Amino acid sequence: MAVSRLGRTWRDLSVSKKLYIVVGLMAFLITLELFTLKYTVNILSAVRAFVGGEGLWSKAQKNALLDLQSYIIFRDEKYHNSFIQQLEVPLGDREARKELMRSQPDLPKIYEGFIKGRNHPNDVSSMTNLILRFHSISYLKDSIEAWTQADVLIDEVLKVEEDIHKEIQATPKHLPLKRQHEFLTKLAKLNIRVTALADRFSYSLGEASRWVEGTLLITLILLVLLVESTGLFLTFKFSKNLVKTLGELNIAAQKIGTGDFQQQAPIDSNDELGQLSMALNQMAKNLKALAGEKQTAEKASHIKSLFLANMSHEIRTPLGAILGFVEILKDPTLSEEKRAQYLEIISRTGKTLMAIINDILDLSKVEADKLEINKEAFSLNQMIEDLKNLLQIRCEEKHLMLYIEPAPGVPDYIFSDQVRLRQILINVIGNAIKFTEKGSISIRYRTEGQNLVFLIEDTGPGISDSGKMELFKPFSQVDETFKKSTVGTGLGLVLTRKIAELLGGDVRLERSVPGQGSLFSVTIPFSVPGDLQTQTEPAARTLPAAEDLALLAGKRILLVEDAPENQILISHILEKHGLEVDVADNGRKALDLLNDEDFDVILMDMQMPVLDGYSTTEILRKSGYVKPIISLTAHAMREDQLKCLASGCNEVLTKPVNQAALIHTVSRYLNS
Repeated sequence: MAVSRLGRTWRDLSVSKKLYIVVGLMAFLITLELFTLKYTVNILSAVRAFVGGEGLWSKAQKNALLDLQSYIIFRDEKYHNSFIQQLEVPLGDREARKELMRSQPDLPKIYEGFIKGRNHPNDVSSMTNLILRFHSISYLKDSIEAWTQADVLIDEVLKVEEDIHKEIQATPKHLPLKRQHEFLTKLAKLNIRVTALADRFSYSLGEASRWVEGTLLITLILLVLLVESTGLFLTFKFSKNLVKTLGELNIAAQKIGTGDFQQQAPIDSNDELGQLSMALNQMAKNLKALAGEKQTAEKASHIKSLFLANMSHEIRTPLGAILGFVEILKDPTLSEEKRAQYLEIISRTGKTLMAIINDILDLSKVEADKLEINKEAFSLNQMIEDLKNLLQIRCEEKHLMLYIEPAPGVPDYIFSDQVRLRQILINVIGNAIKFTEKGSISIRYRTEGQNLVFLIEDTGPGISDSGKMELFKPFSQVDETFKKSTVGTGLGLVLTRKIAELLGGDVRLERSVPGQGSLFSVTIPFSVPGDLQTQTEPAARTLPAAEDLALLAGKRILLVEDAPENQILISHILEKHGLEVDVADNGRKALDLLNDEDFDVILMDMQMPVLDGYSTTEILRKSGYVKPIISLTAHAMREDQLKCLASGCNEVLTKPVNQAALIHTVSRYLNS
């Protein structure tokens, strides 16, 4: 039962945790193996130290006996003193042995004894641990017993030395030869017995060394086998389960990929593979539920791919031109004429890129039902006049004639969405100008009941029957020849029709004859406003009058903007018209500046680090700040503009910054 629970727990662990456990276990076993190897080396080092210590012990004992023999024969005290010094080695080792045999040995005393025995200080610790841990093993036990018996014989040697020393001190001349012979014989017998015990100690210690070496070698081999077998077992077990599960997932995925949505991947665990199986099964279930919508999904996927490919091309083309001409402008040898020409190209290409991005954003808002319609009273005649001024330049560049013919009875002021109507007309008329190489563009407009109808006719190449089928589809242009000779996203007419439909109208191709031209109609509902005072002024496109610009000199502007390039650009525009500009790159720095200095107008970027423009404006308004705050934001949607106004901004200007609009707005607030 416990093994079953353990197995289930193991299966449910995540793959990463299983790998951690396997690696951790292997690391533990390898560490254990290394510690065992280190332990083995320490033990063998201790045995080596004891063998060396035994050699020092035997040498000192033999030298002591030789000195004592010389003392008997020559009666010279130097031999007696040398005997005492030599015997300090076995006596020091005896102190260490006696302390080691205690139940609670005193380690400093053991250390002191072994040092007297002339053992190396670095070996004392391992020698001590060897005796304390393995003294009960037969080989070491026999070595210690031989060591103990040898210490008893050392006591006998000391007793003989004491007798010899007394007799020599008591006898004024040399000891009688007979007495010398007796002492020398006794010392020789003691030497034989001590040597035998030293040999026994060395032999037993050698046996102990071989036993320890063999035992630890077997232990190491077993540990190596354990590490290898554990690693192989865990690897085999883990890889077997992994291969099995991946194989089942692969089979299930292949069958689901061929349309067999009844296929289910087996779920054997709750780890990532089990979760992947559950996800695959859920996907099969969802695909089964969505099988009826397969064609729609494929079409959407195709449109998405087409959109991405087309947008990549249409955005990168003008962007590449801009970057290329910027590089050319870096050439200091470039003539002023060429420089002006290339700057004009950059400006025109930038506007084209902006138009593409606006089309994409507008289309996305239309598709998401987020495009807002804002109807207001405005002058239709003024809007048409503005369009004429704008489009006349494009017609003159291509040597085309532009005709605008209003029908009688069209009201001057109407109530509709001026911005969207203007966008629709620019798109349709702009297409006519783009595809017409010679001839004219004719714009006629009239009222039909509560509808305003515009007829846009060109003398362009016309549209084939197949082209008419593709005309209002996304990303399409009517002919490969025109694709190569003109630029565009293929979104213009699609967006135009969708906006017209949101206004309650339509955009249609009325007729088109290849080689003769096309006629488009734009129908938009309108009403006549009862109160003409609700009309709005058109956006500023030109700079204020010279007398108004003169009043800007010396006025202080605080520009709160985090982007260095925008700081340089906007500061240049303002300073060119005599304004003094201070810059803060986040709201916190702006608040600090406003605490110490006074400014006439604040230009506030809304998205910044540390403290954004919304929070900064709210803090200023709550503190009683009443001077103008003009928002500068790249968020051009209406809800974003409303958010700026709600935070306390007086007005909203969108990026990229229009120089005329910026100066006109700043001038209006400074001169009011």
